[in-house]
Amino acid sequence: MSDGGGSAGWSAEFRLLGSVEVVRDGRPLASLAAQPRCVLAVLLLGAGDVVSTDRLIDAIWGERPPEEPRNAVQVYVSRLRRLLTGAGSVVIGTAGRHGYRMQVPPDSVDLFRFRRLVAEASSAGGARVVDTLDEALALWRGDPFGGAAGDWLHRQVTPTLEAEYLRAREERARALGRLGRHGEAIGELSTLLADHPTHEQVATSLMSALHATGRTAEALAVYRDLRAGLVEELGLEPGEAVRRLHESILAGDGAAGEEPGRPGGPVVPAQLPADVPLFVGRDDLARSMCDRLTARGAAPRVVVVAGAGGSGKSTLAVHVAHLVRGEFGDGQLFATLSAADPVDVLADFLLALGTPQARIPGTLEQRAALFRSATAGRELLVVLDDARDAAQVRPLLPGHAGCAVLVTSRSRLAALEATDRVPVEGLPAAEAVGLLSSMLGAERVAAEPEAAAELARHCGHLPLALRVSAARLTNRPQWPIRMLAERLADERARLDELALGDLDVRASFMLSYQQLDPDAARAFRLWSLAAARSLPEQAAAAMLGAARRAADAVAETLTDLHLLDLTPTGHLRLHDLLRQLGRDLAGELDLPEVREDALGRLTGWYAHSFAAALAAALPGVRPARYLLPGAEAAARFGTAAEALSWLDTERAALAAVVLDAAGRNLIPPRDLVWVAANFGRYAGPRGYLTEWRQLCRSAVDAAQRFGDRRSEARAMIAMGAVAHRSHELDAAADHLRWAAGEVLDSGDPTEATAIGNLALVYESLQHRGEVVAHLTRAHDIYEQVGDVRGQANALVHLGRQRTELGDLDEASSLFGRALELIGPLAAADLEAGAHNGLADAARLRDQPAAADRHYQAALEIGGATKNPEIQGTALAGIARLRSAAGRTAAAIDHLEQAISAFRYGQFDSRLAPALVELGALLRGSGQSERADICLAEATALASRLGGAEANVVRARIDELTAG
Repeated sequence: MSDGGGSAGWSAEFRLLGSVEVVRDGRPLASLAAQPRCVLAVLLLGAGDVVSTDRLIDAIWGERPPEEPRNAVQVYVSRLRRLLTGAGSVVIGTAGRHGYRMQVPPDSVDLFRFRRLVAEASSAGGARVVDTLDEALALWRGDPFGGAAGDWLHRQVTPTLEAEYLRAREERARALGRLGRHGEAIGELSTLLADHPTHEQVATSLMSALHATGRTAEALAVYRDLRAGLVEELGLEPGEAVRRLHESILAGDGAAGEEPGRPGGPVVPAQLPADVPLFVGRDDLARSMCDRLTARGAAPRVVVVAGAGGSGKSTLAVHVAHLVRGEFGDGQLFATLSAADPVDVLADFLLALGTPQARIPGTLEQRAALFRSATAGRELLVVLDDARDAAQVRPLLPGHAGCAVLVTSRSRLAALEATDRVPVEGLPAAEAVGLLSSMLGAERVAAEPEAAAELARHCGHLPLALRVSAARLTNRPQWPIRMLAERLADERARLDELALGDLDVRASFMLSYQQLDPDAARAFRLWSLAAARSLPEQAAAAMLGAARRAADAVAETLTDLHLLDLTPTGHLRLHDLLRQLGRDLAGELDLPEVREDALGRLTGWYAHSFAAALAAALPGVRPARYLLPGAEAAARFGTAAEALSWLDTERAALAAVVLDAAGRNLIPPRDLVWVAANFGRYAGPRGYLTEWRQLCRSAVDAAQRFGDRRSEARAMIAMGAVAHRSHELDAAADHLRWAAGEVLDSGDPTEATAIGNLALVYESLQHRGEVVAHLTRAHDIYEQVGDVRGQANALVHLGRQRTELGDLDEASSLFGRALELIGPLAAADLEAGAHNGLADAARLRDQPAAADRHYQAALEIGGATKNPEIQGTALAGIARLRSAAGRTAAAIDHLEQAISAFRYGQFDSRLAPALVELGALLRGSGQSERADICLAEATALASRLGGAEANVVRARIDELTAG
């Protein structure tokens, strides 16, 4: 959407160099309020590109925006549009939710006209230089951005503009001197020095002019005043250039007033590449870099910007260099290093600083020494792009504290003595979409916001990949963004799609890969094959079949070149696009058996580490008897808490690696079944059902593929468990009945597990007659085979059945026997189940103290094991105790905590009754609206649950609402 004018109408001019004003046909319009002035100024500075709404909010209010600041910005933009209605060639466009774009003729803005005139003066000659600069300087009416709200403009932009103004005045004075108008030149320089008494370049020019006209005593006085000011205000001595000039004047050198390299002053190189018209994103990082580069100290500032190929290092560095160039009045040097020899770069720098070709020495050491001499006493910014290593950079560092160096590199350049290091990664999601918007146009992106976000994700939010995508879409204006996003969705073809001309993501990455030694290159390729998004260092070493120290060494090499990230948790992580590059290279360079061996070692490490974690977290679980090798390298755990922490961290990676191995036939069906079945012991109580179901389905498929009926039965038991946990009761019963039939009368734990799990399904189906019989049979088998954990588990469930039937003595006896068996095992989950059961029995016997003691014991175990089912069950029981004691507020509080636990663990069959209980308490305490919300959610859950569980919930709701 756009508004505000077209090609015809009245002529608008915009003033920023003084108070912010809009001028119509030569006359300023009515004064604007401070906030619209700020919006106008920031939009004009955008030079036709999108300015984000966040940038406008920050500029107006800083860290204290009002409520609904976006609405306020919209109001201010609307005021500007009304003010500019009918203005020719003025357009204020809307960039969807992202921001605004203001398009005006460049010469209608005094700032842009000033810069154009200064640029023209630099290539003019004679009196034309002075005339052009006079015209440029006349545009300044006072301090920039007068009357604009906030301090962002004054803090971020004004210093740069003031430095440009000072340079223009200084250049005008030099031009006057070249024309022989020495009195005017000296007067101008004297005024400038009075305003900027510690500016060494102005002082040097004034001293030269005074000495050249025979006013030597005054030139020496300028030096004395300069030195006194520098020492008093900054604690610094004057730079070498002004000291040499002072010494020459004292020595009576008649040529002291002529500085080498350029008539009337020193050579001031300006080698920076062009800045982007409107830099998108990374504002805070750019500000921080500006502060670091301009901070004065005892040595030159050296800031290293390091990141992967395509991360936008160079663009960021050039942008920041333009922001601070006003602080470096003696110029800016720029070189792209890559494979360049520093000897050649030094020659280019010395020539740029005015050194005659004949005076440039031949060796690296001599050129580096001369470069340090040439930069002494000068305030120079040196930008070194794409440095290979520290040795390439060191000779190019000036020695004077007034200089600063900005280095970009794929390497972290850890061996370089830098004052600051700035890591650069992909853009945040919103900034990545903003970059697309700035290149494609806000309207095009706003028309397909979801597709743009998806495209940015497929690009890994990497600036180079985003630029390639934008360039391809620019070449094909008929393509919707969705089309390219869908093409990039294919990971295997993604790098092929991200290439256009010299913009090529794969080629950029390969520049880093080609710097690797063979061991690091092999590690990069093999690690990229892992299905897990990140790998713990132990797993990475196992995958290589290498010692931990050797794996750490190659990981450090890859990390230094930003081909690999090391997370705060000690995991190795590859960017998605780099992972695909590694997989492509592995397919080309590594034999299939090499790739399979690496993936097999990784699968073995995860499987054995999982078994060790489960044994530590849930003692009594039947041990794994894997066919997979790798037990000796697996992780080890000293406590249950360590094991649970590992499971929390590695759950998704474990599932991804095992599923990938199953798809490649790299894990035996028996091993896969053990992982799938026992994954549920950890994942089931915590609600991680998707991964559990995927593992179970994969285990069934593998067992069927290999014709292993016993493994298939075990896998079906696991499928039944996950179906039951997901409230798919009929499917659960079918799976478990089939499995029980396969192992009928085998008398081994598999039969007991099938029968016991089937009993729990029958419990949910309210088939109570079959529940006790199945649980008793399961208990007897466990007892026959000596499976103590299985016995205790069956006793806990039998105790629950007796509680339901009102046989509280028998129930308590069963729970007590379970606790006796559990004692030596330290099986926390079963212990908590027994305590919750004893608590329920005591509560129903009207023994609140005993009930509370057991509930608290279960709650403590649930917290220690991070088990939301145990926690929720105990909290709901405590709530019932508090309700019975007339402590309704406490009962409500505990029920709400229980509901949170059940909701977190996705225990819908527990959540629905708890919501009904809470609804009843709320109704009884006069909170009808909250009660209705609870009952409505419970009704919806009952619809999802179906069957007998749902009927119980609905009956209780009907009972409440009828009353």
